[in-house]
Amino acid sequence: MNQGHVTEFLPAYALGCLDADERERVGAHLAGCDLCSGQWAEFVQVADQLGSGAPLKAPPEHLKDRLMLTIGRRPTDASPRTAGLIAKWMGAPD
Repeated sequence: MNQGHVTEFLPAYALGCLDADERERVGAHLAGCDLCSGQWAEFVQVADQLGSGAPLKAPPEHLKDRLMLTIGRRPTDASPRTAGLIAKWMGAPD
């Protein structure tokens, strides 16, 4: 902590990402510290706006089919050129 302040914990506190002990400690500090309370209020405003930045857009209908086809394909062996580059990179003699 910074000279008794909890400033480094405020972003995580505003996002609800602290464990129970940290939450309790930060909450107790905020109850008596105007400086940290003011900074925390600013982080809360930013955190509240994070989810509203861009509207959700449904993906194109064909995307799932294309993705599933890609996932279902078996990986192919490296091409001879790629295999040669890999061997050279690993120090194999020419």
